[in-house]
Amino acid sequence: MASIWDRLIASVKASSMTPSMKVACLAQAILESGRGTSRVSEKCLNFWGMKMRPELAAIAVGKEVIVTSESEGKATFASFSTTDIAVSGWLIFLSRPYYKGWDAYKDDSEGFIRHIGRSWCPRKDYADEVIKLFPESVGYLQIVNPRTQKASFPPLRRGSKGTDVEVLQQELNNHFDAGLIADGDFGPKTEAAVKKVEDVIGNSVDGIVDSDFWSLLFTLQGVRQDITPPYGAAKDYIPFAIRLNEIPTRWTYEGGWPTGGILHFTAGRDKPRDTVIYLGRVGYPCLVMGRDGTVYQAFPSPQGGYHSGTKHHAFSFGLEVVSAGRCTPVTIDGITKYAPWFAFKNGDPKTGIIGRPNDCFFESEMRYVHRDGSRREGWYQKFTDAQEASIVKVFLWYKWADPTNRFDFSKVLGHDEACDQDNRSGAKNDPGGALSFTMPEFRGLLSQRWSELMLMTTEEQQRFFSP
Repeated sequence: MASIWDRLIASVKASSMTPSMKVACLAQAILESGRGTSRVSEKCLNFWGMKMRPELAAIAVGKEVIVTSESEGKATFASFSTTDIAVSGWLIFLSRPYYKGWDAYKDDSEGFIRHIGRSWCPRKDYADEVIKLFPESVGYLQIVNPRTQKASFPPLRRGSKGTDVEVLQQELNNHFDAGLIADGDFGPKTEAAVKKVEDVIGNSVDGIVDSDFWSLLFTLQGVRQDITPPYGAAKDYIPFAIRLNEIPTRWTYEGGWPTGGILHFTAGRDKPRDTVIYLGRVGYPCLVMGRDGTVYQAFPSPQGGYHSGTKHHAFSFGLEVVSAGRCTPVTIDGITKYAPWFAFKNGDPKTGIIGRPNDCFFESEMRYVHRDGSRREGWYQKFTDAQEASIVKVFLWYKWADPTNRFDFSKVLGHDEACDQDNRSGAKNDPGGALSFTMPEFRGLLSQRWSELMLMTTEEQQRFFSP
């Protein structure tokens, strides 16, 4: 059996990162894990010494490990189930605010390490230590002449002209369906397209193309809005979903179709399109549903990838439903509200300090549940009525559209149930109280609704699933 270090090398090689990022990733792992011999790498498949943080909650669990490097002699580290998931965890960890701007260095191994090194490790020579290991990393990865120079990101704005503007226009057309004439003239239409993209991704809308905007174009696949084909034109896509530009997948399901599905909540803000972009960035293909029940699909249904941290993702699709998830009661100006993790200072509920009071919810938006099966007790931001109706419709469609006749409602699980069945009991709490009934009750409802659907004519069924 291959060692964990050999498995990590294979995972880094197979990742969608640029060659320079692969070199930096593995070089850092060489230093942090002693080539896979550290206690943290052996117990957690964590080769970079990453502490458990909320950003990793979807794919990792916290595990306490005794280490001499910590003043208390131990710490809680992120623990991953496979080396593929560990590599994705490393990328997700970079989304923490301390490393903002790292993606401008995707083709600059040294620049990347120097950028993140300031926050990753307090040692002044940390970046130099990692950079010295680049040749060894290149040898492991068998990369020939990896690009190590920082990419040029010329600032552009209305009135700019030249080949850089032409490249910008082509990228906007290719990734965002901008419909521009690539003439190298940054005019009002190009500015409007830039502002539209800024608005979609949540950036400040100023129409200026800076390094962060260039980085977005070259590292993410953009959003193509509202291009759902007419019913029946693409059977691999949910007809009532908004079809977005495709994000990477890991495999085609055995038999060409999933046989089950896992219900998640995002544990985040109400930004479903941003969530799709984020999932594309970290390589976790899932459907995403907004608070209004709109479904966003960015990959064909026969394909899938890691999304649950369990064995179930191999045969189940993932549905991420926007909800802040489990929240903590707090008192703000004498009023009881409910704080998600991201409302706390530095995103850490352990501080007990609310940093973003506007991110807290009123009780009317919440549901309290007691321990019930896989449900964990607590307050949860409720799924809306529109979301619950749409969730049912999604799972019915997967069974109705299944060309193999293998999709099974008994394999429709909550993320919490999937973890319980994979010997990770209590690792996740979604959907918990966000859903108005337990998962066994939900499976019963699906069976009932399926029986009703089968009494309809083919035309009625098609209308039920039409946009």
